[in-house]
Amino acid sequence: MNLNDKSEKPRASAGRTWAIVIGGVIGFGIAFFLYIWLNPILEARRDWIRELQGVLFTLIPVGSVAGAMLGWGLSRRQSKTIRGN
Repeated sequence: MNLNDKSEKPRASAGRTWAIVIGGVIGFGIAFFLYIWLNPILEARRDWIRELQGVLFTLIPVGSVAGAMLGWGLSRRQSKTIRGN
């Protein structure tokens, strides 16, 4: 690939952006599902395990970021495979 050739750059950048967004949305969805599913169980507890609700709520942004990073990594790996590098 020629460094002066900018024709492939916007397309690769757009694909990577979409991969990050889709990965973040999927990560958010999984973390939100886990929160909705586990929160009532933790709310009903009366021991120290109930305190894990705060950690469970933190799972939502962490899951979103992890999904976005996974999407970025997969798109980067795919673009390297396609280019042959």
